[in-house]
Amino acid sequence: MEFYHLVLGRISTNVYILCGTDGAVVIDPADEPEKILEIAAKAGKQIKYALLTHAHFDHCSAAAALQKQGVEIIMGAKEAEFLADGGHLAKVGFNFEIFTPDRLLDGGETLELCGMEFKAIPTPGHTVGGMSYVCEDMLFCGDTLFRRGIGRTDLPSGSYKDIIKSVGTLLALPGDMTVYPGHEAFSTLSYERENNPYV
Repeated sequence: MEFYHLVLGRISTNVYILCGTDGAVVIDPADEPEKILEIAAKAGKQIKYALLTHAHFDHCSAAAALQKQGVEIIMGAKEAEFLADGGHLAKVGFNFEIFTPDRLLDGGETLELCGMEFKAIPTPGHTVGGMSYVCEDMLFCGDTLFRRGIGRTDLPSGSYKDIIKSVGTLLALPGDMTVYPGHEAFSTLSYERENNPYV
């Protein structure tokens, strides 16, 4: 597997590209789809899937453009309703193009994508339908868990009670994993178990 990390968009969102045996998966295509496609092309791969952690504009502004290139968009079912009219911070006064996800998840699914296995874990709190993904020893958690912090819950559909429960779910995952959040620095589960003040 080849792994690439970009920081894109107006709020410096972490975008992750994982290249498998027969294509690539992008997690949270924040913006600038041409840069995302370029990275995959340089690796000799075609992006076939996009996994979204939630529907906020800063995590999916490139989704519509990628979908037009044949990329399948996958996200939590409870988030999809907010895309219909650009609500729920999907659209915040920017040129956000509405799209319809190709596949909806309830959580608990195991996805086989481009020769890689992704486990979908429902992590509501930052938003009502937030989803995290585990691939091997990597945890992609959007805006649920940060290094020594958690996502904000004062936005539409946010819940402090739910995010604390979701963080507990992630920290209870077996073993150690690298934590790849939606913004800012990477971490590890072992570090967060010992140092996150919200535990």
